[in-house]
Amino acid sequence: MKKFCLVAVMASLGVAVTADAKAQSRTNASSLPSALAGKTLGGRIQGMPGSAGAQGVTMQLGSDWRAMSVLTCTNKAIVSMQNRPQFIRSERKNDKDNMVWGAYESATILVYCIAQNNGVFVEVITASYNSGEAESLRNDIRNAVLNGPDPDPKVRYPDYNNFNSILGGKPRPYIFPALHWGTDTRPLGVEDCVSRAASAVKAKNLSPTQGNGYVFGTGPSITTLVTCTAVEGGVYVVVVAASPQSAMAERYRNDIREAVFTGSAPSRIININPGVLR
Repeated sequence: MKKFCLVAVMASLGVAVTADAKAQSRTNASSLPSALAGKTLGGRIQGMPGSAGAQGVTMQLGSDWRAMSVLTCTNKAIVSMQNRPQFIRSERKNDKDNMVWGAYESATILVYCIAQNNGVFVEVITASYNSGEAESLRNDIRNAVLNGPDPDPKVRYPDYNNFNSILGGKPRPYIFPALHWGTDTRPLGVEDCVSRAASAVKAKNLSPTQGNGYVFGTGPSITTLVTCTAVEGGVYVVVVAASPQSAMAERYRNDIREAVFTGSAPSRIININPGVLR
């Protein structure tokens, strides 16, 4: 039986809303692509501040397992973004990478394809100032990756797309939160990883929402997410932070990632003054 998870968390209210949360396949260990094993990876999407009174960031998570390769999974993710004109950019490092990120006109998205049990455990993470849009985008891309047709294996799909040319090369208007992420493998069990994540979130004065293999943290203008998926020898950890302020998202990502990876207590952030993203 297929297992999946759909979860939403909104930062402005500090309230977690579970759309559908069932037991997941996170605890079934398998192998991780050797090109990624033991490497700390990270990145960011530079966002724009939300409009006045709309600084809360909603983050959505949807996940499930499918019997397909990492390459097929990332190809499906990048093609699904290419086929939607609302996307301004979509990118993966190369066709051996297990992650695709995209920038919607008013949302950001990450798709992780984690090798597990002769298939992949797929995580789709979206962030937006609009909870309905974050949910709709998550559902749309999640369905395309999990249930859509497989791309032609003979085609070399591009790793990078910039859709500004749709408007004659002029920059398109956008308003989406900044997103910072980092990943690594650790010799931990899923429960230990989740426990570390929950402790790190609480130490940052965020309100935690804990599920099977994941922990959200919410606070004023910040939402964080840690997912822990079993792989051979431990867990594959994803740490994501979204905020109207890129510097805030980066710092929370760094501190929570360090705490989960090392088991140390992160430094506390008492207050960060709003700044202008450049």
